[in-house]
Amino acid sequence: MIEMKFILFFLLILISHASLAKNCATVEGLSEIDQLAALAANIAPQNTCDLYAKAKSKDDLKAVIKNELRQQTIKIQSGAKDRHTVGNTLNHCEPTKDSTTLVLNFEGTGAFEPRTFHIMEKLIKCPKSSSVSQADLKYAYYQSQVEFKNHLNHSSKWSGLQSGPMTEMLTNNKLHEKAKNFDFVSFPSEESELIADPMSMSWKSIKNLPTEMKKSYAGIPKGISNAIKCTIQYYKKAKSLNIKPKFTILTHSSGGRSAVKFLELLKTFQNPLTGKKDLKADLVFTIDPVKEAQHALEEVVSQYAGMAGDAILDSIPFVDVEEHKPVNVWTRKQPNSLYKTSNSKKWINVYQNVDQDGIKMAVKFGIHGSPIHNATENHFITKDLDHGAHGGIAKSPEVLKLLSDQLLSL
Repeated sequence: MIEMKFILFFLLILISHASLAKNCATVEGLSEIDQLAALAANIAPQNTCDLYAKAKSKDDLKAVIKNELRQQTIKIQSGAKDRHTVGNTLNHCEPTKDSTTLVLNFEGTGAFEPRTFHIMEKLIKCPKSSSVSQADLKYAYYQSQVEFKNHLNHSSKWSGLQSGPMTEMLTNNKLHEKAKNFDFVSFPSEESELIADPMSMSWKSIKNLPTEMKKSYAGIPKGISNAIKCTIQYYKKAKSLNIKPKFTILTHSSGGRSAVKFLELLKTFQNPLTGKKDLKADLVFTIDPVKEAQHALEEVVSQYAGMAGDAILDSIPFVDVEEHKPVNVWTRKQPNSLYKTSNSKKWINVYQNVDQDGIKMAVKFGIHGSPIHNATENHFITKDLDHGAHGGIAKSPEVLKLLSDQLLSL
């Protein structure tokens, strides 16, 4: 019975996205036509940081972003590629002699967009242009989304980590001075490839979804596997450079659960710096964490199923049914899934319980984050949040101040 509920639920999602899918290119892909058009126009990409240093206005910033997209076009090469391949191509899993910190990001469900992420990374790592205003810098992430759409002819996924923390690292002068020596890598949190890209779902894949979900308990998702490889490669290079960069993990939404799984798996690998199995995160900062997306959706489906049963009872004149509560992924302690592992030195968590919009699927439900069991600090955030709080908390001034203080103290 529960499998049929899942099938019905995701069928609704499929229908809602069908019209969007018609004119879209591959979500993480790069069409050969697009690349050939750029070459035909004889557009030679320039050094992004050189352009940024000369930037004086919003239009100049737009030109910098366009240039970085062209750089990515050359790096990725032609042909459609899945999100993991694109992410691995753009992730630079090696430090330089000036590197001070590896910042590993686990994005929330449906938010992994490596091309805009690496635009933001490049801007943070470039020497800052003194002529671009703070207001224009705050516009950088939005403009990267606009230019992404112009370049690839489809919309990018919205990222809480890029719109909040990475924008803060770009615009906060004191933080930027430190962050320009950080190295950033990004990975998806989704256990299920179907949830990551609803537009690619077919009837056959929907029927297989419950089986795929069951496998997630025992399997290692590609995002986590790639993150392990990247981290080990990074610290191997650090050893060869005789440096010891700090290690920070930053997450939003279901990325919080990915951080737990990642750190538990990392325990089994040798630290290239010491030759022992002792590679730990110096700081984990989780924003509104939830368990794996498919298991959070299980909770939502059961609530909708209950409402469907109540609707049947409502049709019987002499049966009284209480008013429905809002459908949400609920805030609660989850010591078996969301917890501070022994493989992290400090864990700061922020969460809320007022969201109503969730990730704005056709089937509406709110997403409420949860505390991290045994975290160093759990902060329940209430200020400056509205019905879009699950995304909005990533841009909360209170949250960004907490994050900035932690990064500056590393």
